[in-house]
Amino acid sequence: RMPLPALSQAVEDFYINVIESNEHLSAVEWRPVAGINLDIEVEIWLYAVIARFNNMDEGEQELFGIEYKQTIDPVFNGKYLVQDVYVYMNTEITG
Repeated sequence: RMPLPALSQAVEDFYINVIESNEHLSAVEWRPVAGINLDIEVEIWLYAVIARFNNMDEGEQELFGIEYKQTIDPVFNGKYLVQDVYVYMNTEITG
């Protein structure tokens, strides 16, 4: 399992990449696997990316847009399973 500080740093690096690339980035595709000892499941990674967004203050949150790629849960009616998260710079705010 990945230590929490390494996971937090990887999530911060992901958001920095969103800023630097100015593109919609897929959390699943970006999930770092080389160069860092990241033995982390996709679900935990997605949760960490979503949690970081939800824990931003309002001003910071307004800088980003977030979209979910999800499917309907076949077991629990009305629930969705998140397959991926796309994060991007909010161009309405950033110009």
